[in-house]
Amino acid sequence: AIGPVSDDDDQETYQQDSEPYADSDVPIEEKDNLDEYEEDFVDDEYDTIGAPAQPVSIPIEFTRHAHKKPIKHFKDVVEWMVHNKLNPAFPRNDPIYTIAVRKLDDVVQGYAGSKFMSAVWKADFTETLKRYPDCTKIDVPTMFDQKCEACGRSGHPAKHQLTFSGKPYHRDSLEDISSDEEDDSDDPESDSHSRSSHVKAFFLGRTCNANAETAHALYHWRHQLNQFVLITLRSEGHLSREKILERNDWNTKKKQKYANGVVDGMEANGQMKELYREFKQNIEVAREAKNEGGYFYGRRG
Repeated sequence: AIGPVSDDDDQETYQQDSEPYADSDVPIEEKDNLDEYEEDFVDDEYDTIGAPAQPVSIPIEFTRHAHKKPIKHFKDVVEWMVHNKLNPAFPRNDPIYTIAVRKLDDVVQGYAGSKFMSAVWKADFTETLKRYPDCTKIDVPTMFDQKCEACGRSGHPAKHQLTFSGKPYHRDSLEDISSDEEDDSDDPESDSHSRSSHVKAFFLGRTCNANAETAHALYHWRHQLNQFVLITLRSEGHLSREKILERNDWNTKKKQKYANGVVDGMEANGQMKELYREFKQNIEVAREAKNEGGYFYGRRG
């Protein structure tokens, strides 16, 4: 368990032992003479001086957006979710959004894969964990004649029943997978985790159950965060029938302004800060956990 988070800790900081968010600076060797590269700036093949006629697109990795603080990336992720619902025509594949997801996902999935997903788990169990966004646990009397269905090891009697459910979804768009897509997919390891949308339960030992709950929450963190964003939008009336019909008559620019206003409001009333506080706590719990389970957005293992 971790203690309370101070207000100072929320001022756009998130310290870890090894800053996983920023790329390391590559020092210039003292012996290098930078003047010797001056001639490389002139290309004799082209007789032009100054900026090119067409602007050069700088890769996002070489801009300030690649080195923003985690809370800024988190805001970009939430902003994507708000626009996805209120302004679907927004540039959803903008590099600012993709790099924000990648930066945060690299940290979360690092714990999910290396610490909580066991290499001894059966393929069917791991695939099911990744496929379904919801899971519930029921404690059962120790079943000495029932091996843990995740690892299958003897001496690991089942003590819990973990049930996976919910609609499989695309991890990039967070959209549900249609039945047609499920029928067309023959790849069980596809990123969309397609397969049929049915409930599947496993009897698990204590350790495997605790690890599975945490691994599942970490793997599906964006889906869970998106659900909280949708709950917020619904509670504030943005998803009411009247509002939806009203927005149908708006142009893209007006929808964009409206969605940006919602995001600004979430910052002003502290909702963004509270969501990030919980996200940060979840990562700390995962980092400090000793394979005993954790929680994510209010769900404890």
